[in-house]
Order: sequence, then structure tokens, then C-alpha cells
Amino acid sequence: PDKLIGLEIVMWEVDMGIAALTDELHRAMKLEDKLVYARVLGMLDNDAGWEILQKAVDSFDAWDEGWNYRGMGQFGMSMSYLDSLVIALGKTSKQEVLPSVIRLARMLTPQSEFSHFRAVAVAFETLANEQAAKVLFDLLQMKGVTGHSMKTIEEAIQKTPPGSEDTSTRNNALREIILGRSLFRCGDYNGLGNRIMNDYSNDLRGHFYRHATGVLKLGPFNRLPKVEL
Repeated sequence: PDKLIGLEIVMWEVDMGIAALTDELHRAMKLEDKLVYARVLGMLDNDAGWEILQKAVDSFDAWDEGWNYRGMGQFGMSMSYLDSLVIALGKTSKQEVLPSVIRLARMLTPQSEFSHFRAVAVAFETLANEQAAKVLFDLLQMKGVTGHSMKTIEEAIQKTPPGSEDTSTRNNALREIILGRSLFRCGDYNGLGNRIMNDYSNDLRGHFYRHATGVLKLGPFNRLPKVEL
């Protein structure tokens, strides 16, 4: 099971796949095998293996190597193994896992890879717990994390570095909008999430404008089966 062989069969009929994975989870003797099934189940919004996932996440003393957005490099998982565990853990929707995600979130620095910020943001949003709001607020207070929307041509010219291959503006904006979205959806803190979403709802870049506008229409605390728009 460590190579996820046959996963495409499970995804072909998700309801039957979840039942089969749950059976295998309970049948597996080795913890590492149980973790494989628990991770897939978590990604499918199933909580059958949440305690196994939490134990795995808690075993990490630091973040592993993450992933940053890069032009012509959008292939593969675009996330680390720990990222996937954190997202799966959050998608179990078990409130007991919140401290585990908070612990890792507090290890992040402005130099941490985008995929780590995305992992905690997705987990927090899925859990939709107000306790996560202050943690997300603190992440957004770190130097260089906010202020990347572009609402005018002048702003876009000023904030865009020279060179045709630069991806820093997109990487920074992606980090800000996904943290701001999660903060807004967790109930917000000092109105920062709402301000970020409103900034991006007026962004010149259509994909950010459409996304932020959709999030504002959803409003906070609206639990959905999936967090993607």
C-alpha cells in the first residue's frame, strides 16, 4: 500500500472505495500500512483514521521540504509528505486535531515554502474553528506576507520585478490569499481576513478577483464538503 497502487480504482467509485479502504485500515497489522489508508481516507473527508493521522503529524519535530509556486514547474504533487498529512488530518473534520495543526503552524516563518502555508490554511478552514483565527492572523502579521494585491496599473508596475521568469509575485499573492481566505472562513480576527478578500476582489488579475469574490459570497463558517472553489 505504500506506493498507492490501485488508488485510481478507489477513486473511480468513491463511496465503494471508502468502504474498502476502511476495511483495509482495520485489517492492516502494521502502523505504516494503516497510515497509508488513513491518509487517503482523510483526503476523502473520512475520519476513520484520524487518530493514526494525528499521531503521524505529531511525530514531526519540524517541517519537511516544501514546495513554492514556480513557472513551468507545476507538476507532481506540489506539496510535501507532511503537507499531505496535515491536509488529510484537517479534512477529517475532527476538532480534536486542532492543536496538532496549530503546533505546526506556529513553526512557520516568512521563509517557509508556500505549500506549508497552504496545508495549514486548508486544514484550518476545513475544521472551521474560531481558535484557528488568531493563529492565521499571526501568520499574516509576519514580514512580507501581506500587501500583494494589485488593484491599479501603477501598483502592478511597482510590485512586479523585472524579468519574464519571475514568480515571486504569484507565490506571495497565493500565500496571502489562501491565508486570508482561511482566516475569513474561520470567523476572522480584527477584520483582516475580510480586508484581504476585499482587496483581492478588486485585483486586476482575474483569477484572484473571481476567487476572492466567491469566498466573500460564501461568507464565514459555511462548512462545505470540499474547500476548493
